[in-house]
Amino acid sequence: MGPEELLRRLDRRLSFLTDGPRDLPARQQTLRSTIAWSHDLLDNPQRRLFVRLGVFAAGFSLEAAETVCGDDAGPMVLDGIASLVDKSLVRTDDPLHGQPRFTMLQVVRDFALEQLDAMGEAERLRRAHADYYQGVVIAAESTLRRDPGPVIEQYRADLPNIRATLRWSLEVKEGGRVARMAIAMWPFLWIVGLLSESVEVVQQALLDERALSAAERAHARLGLGMLAFGQGDYERAAPALETAIDLYTQLGATRHVATALVPLGVIRAVRDPNGGEDLLAQAADTFRELDDQWGLAFASLNLGGALLLHHRYADAIPHLEESLQHARAVKADVFLSNALINLGWVHHWLGDVEAARARLREAVKHAAVPDNRESLGRALEALAAVTVTAGEPELAATLFGAADGVRRSIGAGVWMTDRASHDQTVAQLRTQLGDTAYAEATDRGRSLTVDQMLELTSAG
Repeated sequence: MGPEELLRRLDRRLSFLTDGPRDLPARQQTLRSTIAWSHDLLDNPQRRLFVRLGVFAAGFSLEAAETVCGDDAGPMVLDGIASLVDKSLVRTDDPLHGQPRFTMLQVVRDFALEQLDAMGEAERLRRAHADYYQGVVIAAESTLRRDPGPVIEQYRADLPNIRATLRWSLEVKEGGRVARMAIAMWPFLWIVGLLSESVEVVQQALLDERALSAAERAHARLGLGMLAFGQGDYERAAPALETAIDLYTQLGATRHVATALVPLGVIRAVRDPNGGEDLLAQAADTFRELDDQWGLAFASLNLGGALLLHHRYADAIPHLEESLQHARAVKADVFLSNALINLGWVHHWLGDVEAARARLREAVKHAAVPDNRESLGRALEALAAVTVTAGEPELAATLFGAADGVRRSIGAGVWMTDRASHDQTVAQLRTQLGDTAYAEATDRGRSLTVDQMLELTSAG
């Protein structure tokens, strides 16, 4: 078979690899037979644990296995997993924060899932799995706002299981679970740039909005609004945020109201400077009263950004500096990098090229370390604009192409607040380089790795 046909058939992993060499034992002639032979050698408690572990979408922690798969009738989960590792049915994975993790080969997991369905435990195990990862997501929300590094690593490791939880919740019409997870997850999804797929998941949860409680409707609307805003889809974000504010106001959820006011203030600031700035100032005041540094970093960043949008550069600086202060305190790199980007733009428009470059290079570093591609694209594009002004159009076009490549990698567009400067940079580069040289330089930029981007922006 050719590669294309092999690839097509690998979707049916267990049934594809059949009729092996006839001189091998029967158990080794097919992939299914090999796995089934190993499975049949297990005693009943080990077999039950093996089948239950198939519910995990990818790697899992010992705690997750004990919570989801353990019961009083079987052996200790750790002992059972150790035995399955010895028999090559489970594999050890890289530990995370000193805690052991395990995984299964996909073909082994497929076999385990078949047995799980046959055993009649699939529904119970999937619900236990969903309950566990919902709990992980919700518990991580407050930690994400205080010390995001370890939480982001944990999120990344658990992401396949979180995705599986969201998919299953939609399948069984549990949109409330999706809403509760969305409100806790949106900051993480912003950081890692998983916006497009998440918007669609939350949108599906709202298809049967009558089945949701008032709080769940508010959570789903805020989650949708925040994710769509992060993606630059303001037409979808604005009505969701407005509805969330109305619902949260009725529920007396002050912090959530302030959170929704921030992106809505930015959206309105594009059309109504005074109205948008008033909403942002209101949000900042609320977070200040609540002594919420994370929220204040968020609100001050966007208030400064709105003032920047309206060419009030001197007025923007204290708000952006305040955002920097709070973002550094709570290690919120997503706000820190964007505050640096906006300060870079301020210095650029005030004519201080070197100050602008310094801020934007710092922004690139803070966006690249947690792989926050949304911010990285903004930082690279702003640095491209400054580099044009500095008289280096070819380097600027390369940076501009790198920014475009980063955004494409996560399906993001140019933020509405950045579109005027984006169009201006394109026009300057095309004028100075010509269409052919511009296309070549931007293509080079799109092919750069993140390490190459860091090396390119650290020069000078």
